[in-house]
Amino acid sequence: MMASREKTVTLSIEPGEGKGMIEREGRRRVQIDFSPAAYARLDSIRERSEAQSNAETVRNALRLYDWFLRQRDEGYEVRLVKGDEERAVELLW
Repeated sequence: MMASREKTVTLSIEPGEGKGMIEREGRRRVQIDFSPAAYARLDSIRERSEAQSNAETVRNALRLYDWFLRQRDEGYEVRLVKGDEERAVELLW
C-alpha cells in the first residue's frame, strides 16, 4: 500500500507566456543543431503540449528542468503515482 503523501507540488507553465515579445531588451537568440531523431522528438513534444512554437517548447522544457533541479537540490525525489501504485524514478543524467 502506498504511503500517504504530505504535499503535492504543482508546476504551472502558463500557455502563451512569451507571446508578442520578439524584440525585448535583454533577450538572446540561441541556435541549436538537432539530429533528425532529436528534432522529431522536439516536434512530437511541441504537438502533444500544444505549444505554439519550438522556442516555446524549449522554454517550457527549461522551466521544468530548472524546477526539477531545485527540488533535487533540496533533497526531494521524483515519484510516479497511479492509483495505489507508486514508483520511484531514477534519473541518470
